[in-house]
Order: sequence, then C-alpha cells, then structure tokens
Amino acid sequence: MPTNTPPNFLVKSTGKVVDTSIAIEATYAKLQADGSIWVTGINGSDLTFVRFNTNGSLDVSYSDDGMTTLSLKNTDPYHTSVFTQGNGKILVTGHGSNFSVMRYNPDGTRDNSFSGDGEVTTRVSFGGGYEYALDIAVQTDGKILVAGRTGGYENGQSFPHYFGLVRYNTNGTLDTHFSGDGKLTTAIEDGADGYAVTVQADGKILVAGEATILTSANNASNPAYPSFALVRYNANGSLDTRFSGDGKIITNVGTDDGGRAITVQSDGKILVAGNSDGNVAVVRYNANGTLDTSFSGDGKVITDLGGDDRTDSVTVQADGKILLTGSSDGHFALVRYNANGSLDTSFGGTHTLNSSANYADNKPAVVLDSSASIFDAELNAQGHYAGASVTLARHNGANSQDVFSGSGKLSFSANNAVLAGVTVGTVSNSAGKLTITFNNNASQARVDALLSSISYQNTAHTSAIVKIDWRFDDGNTGTGGALAALGFTEVSINAPVLKTPTVIKYTDTPLNDSFKVITGTLHTSQVDNKPLTYSIVDSYPADGDIIKSNFETYGILALNEKTGAYSFTPNAEAINGLGTDKSVRFTVTVTDGLLTGSTKIILNITQHGATESKGNDTSAGTSGDDVLNGYAGNDSLAGKNGDDILWGGADNDILLGNAGDDNLFGGAGKDVLYGNDGNDTLNAGGGDGFFANSYSDSLYGGNGNDKLVGDGGKDRLLGGDGNDTLIGRSGDSLSGGNGNDSLTIIDYEGYSVLTGGLGKDTFISDWWTISKITDFTPIDDTLQLNNAYFTVLDAGQLAARHFIIGSKALDSDDYLIYNKNTGALFYDADGIGGTAPDKITTLGVHLALTYADFVVV
Repeated sequence: MPTNTPPNFLVKSTGKVVDTSIAIEATYAKLQADGSIWVTGINGSDLTFVRFNTNGSLDVSYSDDGMTTLSLKNTDPYHTSVFTQGNGKILVTGHGSNFSVMRYNPDGTRDNSFSGDGEVTTRVSFGGGYEYALDIAVQTDGKILVAGRTGGYENGQSFPHYFGLVRYNTNGTLDTHFSGDGKLTTAIEDGADGYAVTVQADGKILVAGEATILTSANNASNPAYPSFALVRYNANGSLDTRFSGDGKIITNVGTDDGGRAITVQSDGKILVAGNSDGNVAVVRYNANGTLDTSFSGDGKVITDLGGDDRTDSVTVQADGKILLTGSSDGHFALVRYNANGSLDTSFGGTHTLNSSANYADNKPAVVLDSSASIFDAELNAQGHYAGASVTLARHNGANSQDVFSGSGKLSFSANNAVLAGVTVGTVSNSAGKLTITFNNNASQARVDALLSSISYQNTAHTSAIVKIDWRFDDGNTGTGGALAALGFTEVSINAPVLKTPTVIKYTDTPLNDSFKVITGTLHTSQVDNKPLTYSIVDSYPADGDIIKSNFETYGILALNEKTGAYSFTPNAEAINGLGTDKSVRFTVTVTDGLLTGSTKIILNITQHGATESKGNDTSAGTSGDDVLNGYAGNDSLAGKNGDDILWGGADNDILLGNAGDDNLFGGAGKDVLYGNDGNDTLNAGGGDGFFANSYSDSLYGGNGNDKLVGDGGKDRLLGGDGNDTLIGRSGDSLSGGNGNDSLTIIDYEGYSVLTGGLGKDTFISDWWTISKITDFTPIDDTLQLNNAYFTVLDAGQLAARHFIIGSKALDSDDYLIYNKNTGALFYDADGIGGTAPDKITTLGVHLALTYADFVVV
C-alpha cells in the first residue's frame, strides 16, 4: 500500500504561503519530529515563535493562534539573526559598527555567563567601515560562529567589502584556535558580503552571501550587480582549496542576486537560498562545489511570490523536501520544494476553515462555514471518501447547548446524512457532538458540499463566543496509520444590536447664530442583562464617563459610555452661511464585554446662507473668554483680555487676540492675524482641517509659545518671541523668531522659505522637499525627515554611514548628500545605484553639517 498522507482543509495548494497577518523577519526554521514547522523570527526588539502544520497552515493548537512572543530585555531595537540553543538559551546578532552577539536566557533576560554581561562586540577587520553580524551557527562542541560583512562607508571614506567570520568559545571569548585570533576576512572579487553560515558534518564551515565583479563597461548608468557567493573553510579557518580550487564560488542566477541562507543536506549537497531580481532563489551544489544539475535541470530555481520577495532561512525535511522562510512585500512567506527543485503543490493554499459565524438567540440555525472543504490525496484518488469521518464539537469538550443540523440540500434522517437525495454516510448527533462517517457515495464534490452545509444553533440564551472544533479522520488509506486534519469555527452568539438612531437635524436659523446643542440616547436590542459600554469610533476620553469624537468639520459628538446618552455641539462651520446642506456620519458601538455591535449617527445640517450676516463688522470682546464671529465681510475682531476664539469668516479680516491664550481662525479671504501676548493658535483657514483658503494671509504670533497654521495661499507666518510651532504649505514663508521653534512645511509645489531665527530650531519636512532654509545652524538646529518618504532611512538619529559631504554618493549607503559649495542637500535612495538623487532643500554654503543634524521620524 502507498504511504498515507495527511488530509487538510486547504484548497489550491501552490507550494507557497504568504501570510499578511504575521509581521516578523524569520531567521530560523526547525522541523519537529511530527513534521510540524517551528519558525523563530524578529519583530523589533521581540522574538516571535510561530508553528505551522506540515501542510503550511498555522498550527492553531499552539497558543490558540500558532504564535507566541518573547520580549528581550536590555536590548537594541533591531536584530539580524537568532539561534535557539539546545539548552533553550537564545543567541542573537545585532546591528552596529562592529560584530555584536547577545545571549539571552529562555525568559528573555540577558545571560551574564556570556562575556560577563550577555553581550560581546568584535572588530573583525583592521580597516574602516561599518561591520554587520548577519548570521549565527553553533558547532557540535558548542562554539559559536558568526558571519557577516566588513567594510563599507565611514567618516567620509569608503572601504572594500569582505566576508567576515568570527568564532567564539561558549563563554563569549574569541577562539584563538580559529585563524590565530578567532576572526578572519575573505576578499572575493570586487566586494562581498557574508549573510549566512553553517557547519558540515566533517567540521568544515560554509559561508554564503553575495559578491560583485566590476568590468570596464560598468559606470553610473550601467552598474555592476552582485551574484551568489559561497566560501568553504577548514575547521581552523583556512580556505578549503579542494572546494572549487580556491575555496570560493560565484554563481549567476539572474541579474541582481545574493545568497541569504544556507544548509547542507544529509547527502552532503549544499543548498544556498536567497534573492534574484526581487524573487526568491535556490541554488544546489554538489559537495565539491559544482552545480547539481539534478536540481531543476541546472541547479538553480527562481520563484516569484508576487511582491518584493526575500529569503531568510532554508532547511531540509526528513523526506528531502526543501523549506524556505522569507517575506513578500514585508509579509511572512513560506515556500516548499520537492527534492528535485519543483514546487511542492501539497503545501500551502487557502485554509477553508478557521473562520467565524454569528448566531442570534431564538433565530434559525446559521451555516458554520459556507466555504469549508477537505482534501485527501488517497481518498480522492480512489474516487470516494468511504471510511473517513468528520467530527464537530465545542473546544475542550462537547456541550449540549450546541445543536448541529443540515441546511440547504443536506439533512439528517434516521441516522443518515442525505445530500440532495443521496445518502452519503451515517450520522451520530447528540449532546453537542456531531460525527458523520462517509460511504461509497461520498465523492470529493459531495463531501465538500456536505461540510459547507453544516448548521449551528445554541440554546444557552446568553452572549458568548463558542469555538467549534472540526476533526477530519481519513480512516487510514495507506501505510503509516490514520491521519487527521484539524480546524475550527468561532461562533459569536447574541451580540448586542444598536438600533439606528433618529437622524440629527440641525438648522441654521437666519440671523440667529447660536451653538444649539442637540441630545439623544442610543437604544439597544438583544441584550442579556449584561452591563453595556458605548463608544465612538475615532474618539478620546473627556470627563468621567464622557468620550468625544475627534475633530470633525461641523462639531463634536459627546457620548456617555455607560448610558448611551449623546449630545452634538455644532461649531462655527455649522452656523456659518455656507448656503448648502451638509451630512456627517459618526460611527458608534456598543459591547457587552464579549461581543460588539455598531451603527451610525447621521447629522444633517440645513444651511440658510442667503440670510446670514454679510456686513463689514467691527467687534470687540470683554475681559472674559469671548467668541467672536465675523462671518462674511471685511471684519475687524479684537479679543482683549481672556482666552478668546475669533472667527474671521469669508472676505478680508483683521483678527487681534491680545492678552490670553487665544484661538484665531481667518477663514476665506486675505486675512491678518495677530496673537499678541499669550500662547495663541493662529489658523489661516477656517479651522476645518482642510486647506481650502487660497488667499495670502499674514499671521503674527507675538509673545508666548504660539501655534501658527498657514493654508492654501502664499501665507506669511512670524512666530515672534517664544517657543513657537509654525505649520505651512507650498508657497508660504515661515519665520520662527526668537526661541526654540518648530517649523513644519508641506511643500508639494515648492517656493517655500523657512527661517528659524535665534534659538535651537527644528525644521520638519512633511513631504519630499523644502525649497529653502535661510539660516540653518549646525549643532543648534535639526532637520527632521519623514520616514514615509525617505524610506531607506531608519527611524531615529540619522546613522553616520548614511551622510556624506560631496557632490555625489560614493557608497551604496550614502543616502543624504550635502554639497557645501552650493548648499544643496540631496536624497539618494540607492547610494551609488542608478537612480538619480532628489534635491531636498537648499541650506547655507560651507556649513559644518554632520549626520547628528538630522532625525528621521
């Protein structure tokens, strides 16, 4: 009989799995005795452990979702590789100017028996440049091998790249039996980076990575691209010259290639996995270094996962199948090949279970999963599923409150399962447990139709989330014993239902501009006498049980979390004469602590703009906290003392906040705003969050720590004395004045000029460019760049290796280039690559700029 293979709830298997729910960089994969796949990955400063079934689906029996996370203590925020030792201790390599290795106890604390404090750093080369430890392996004697890259750019000088390799004793000291001092570098052609290391059974050491060969044809428009590189060393660190003659191999796979992971098969053949032109790639070598042509015909395989793909680890299963972990567009990915290099189409695919359903009390039964299906290779091949069975019951034990039935064309009659008039098996259905055993009529199509027609009711009359486990047993159709597939469906029972509230109607009464508050109460149904909590999507806590919606154009919705009572308070935009009706929607929710329901509160505003005040008004406040609204017309508003709110409205207005902490909104028109004394907020537009005002306004902060916001025109913002915040757009002129100011520009079209003034100022680019900064002072001032646009820069203080003074990039890490002769600052996303640099801004000439003047957020 053939070997029995396991069934699974997967369809359309492709050999590839891309899971967008798992955000880790997988660096280590280990196969367990039962065939399941254990993956260790990096997520910031945390380690994530993920377990997959043999078919590539998440093993939800492990920690309910297949994943656990271990937070590492006293560590840097980014790591490059992780290795779990047999004793449970965890070795991690990290970024830095030197090789860095840390060891942690199983609970995530530093292991102080390793180098005294749990960390060791090693300078590998005698030259300059940043060094990166990128992979780690442990020999059978416990000694630790770390491979990576040496060389690169440092302090304005470029150094050649070499493979770097270090061997440590188990306590973290350098092993001087290795290469004399425990460390070595290997030059390969015109530059090489080591990414992966492993040890053969005979003690020889393999390091894989990438190497570049330059030719006379290479230039800025025709750069040289790397290829796979493989080096084998003897156990003492010397090159193994019996391997390809000199111990080194370079292999072209596509155009832009690089090895990222390595392993050795039991027959001595060597697998190197990596990337090729944005896809994953695998190369298999014979033990002597020649390409193994029994693998995909030429020893090479390229697989497209559909995005920007990368490989992190490679391992070989006991059956010879090859498993890769990696990512595609940042999402976790698995790929499995057969031993000959073809994709294993029994692996991966779409899981038809692990879904959810909703059941309402005293309502008809609901289908558990309308897409449920099963596949078993042996049963499918014989044409029927006779002898196989499926069982459904509550997780951790059957419960009589769970009632199963058939729906659609499926019915249970006299202990038989009948589908469209055909008996496909027998049924046992009692005490919350359903078992269907199939007969010869149960074809693949009928089994799938039956599984997708099983329905569910619950008799508890209460709110709950019930997890129903599915188990499919194949009845053993081959050697090796019976095998099973597992899945589940989560059923939400009796979520509270919010009744649709009455539409809020706000009418702006002619010539009666008042902030009328409208109130109401949310009502629910299907409640089981449990305390309810109400909420607004996109809100913040206010006072006590009250929450409020975040900034909305026409007003604020407040809601009592306990009672559901709400109130809507309009703002000036709701009472301004806009002359058109508006509609706003707030999403509100209710939960009983277990399940949640939601609906929308609709606000309709009826405007009467034709009858609104349109004169040229002159208004003055009192010594209190005043609200003055000019509406249409050329108005003059003065707040006097107190914390005042001044609305200019349409046309050309003059607003004076005077003493107090004032809020001034210019509105449409060419306005002039003076904050004067106090910590004021000046907004050139109408305060509605949109940049609709195309007029040129002037904003003067005066004394105090002010906030000035420009708009769509060519605005002039002057902060004055104090630590001010200025925010402008294309065409605006921002001047901070005295104090430590923050100047932000969204410079879509250019033509903006920023002047910090005296003090330690921060210039913030919320777009690609700032036209000009007139008085940037190194050490005192800071230029802040947005990581959303400057994507190759890591968040935080700019790394020294990414900044260069000159006219062009000299290294692949040269991302920010300052031309001291012209004052221009450029961004080069690929360093010495083929893409031309983009100009960010113009600073002063011959400034003593350093990397420390830049921050990435």
